[in-house]
Amino acid sequence: GDHLNKRDLVPFSQVIDHLYDHVDHAAQARQRGEVLGVATHFKDLDRLLGGLQPADLIVVASRPGIGKTSFLLSLAKNAATQAHPKHIAIFSLEMPNEQLGLRIIAQETGLNTQRLRNGELGEQEWTQFIQAIDDLSQLPIFVDDTPSLSPLQMLAKARRLHRQNKLDLLVVDYLQLMSGGRYFGNRVQEVSYISRQLKLIAKELNIPVLAAAQLSRAVEQ
Repeated sequence: GDHLNKRDLVPFSQVIDHLYDHVDHAAQARQRGEVLGVATHFKDLDRLLGGLQPADLIVVASRPGIGKTSFLLSLAKNAATQAHPKHIAIFSLEMPNEQLGLRIIAQETGLNTQRLRNGELGEQEWTQFIQAIDDLSQLPIFVDDTPSLSPLQMLAKARRLHRQNKLDLLVVDYLQLMSGGRYFGNRVQEVSYISRQLKLIAKELNIPVLAAAQLSRAVEQ
């Protein structure tokens, strides 16, 4: 953990060497048709971004009810179900873990969440449900539904997980539900402090951080 913060001056030649290795590695991956970052399996997005890159903060912003959470969940599930499954931490500030699980199962099976919740399943649907439970329980996804987490608390939890199971991606749903963890003059300052901190988490753990953000109506004016 701590050695990451003690960064020293390094000769530029070393940086250039690393850069060569990176570009060479990227070129080879491209020839093999592989994605260098965390593949999302949304083909156009992967082509555009080359996958989600380490140390990047990616913000997915939209108005409420457009499907940010669904998008993040299917992206996380895709990343966790590839040939080399990615370890993913999801900080779900909006919904409890069980509800999150329900959303993923509904996505997987096409079954309605309400009917799942009420156990109204036909024989065929039970089979689908059990199959989905089977598949999903294998995934290296870790969830945390602590409400109004601060970036420092999130970093502490992510560091611990990173030490135990090298993390590949951190997902936050959603940014405005976090708390700065101290007093701020206004909410705008607090939210920009939170996004800066999330960027620092991405940089320290050297993994992509994918955060949903709620756009207010004001944005449209």
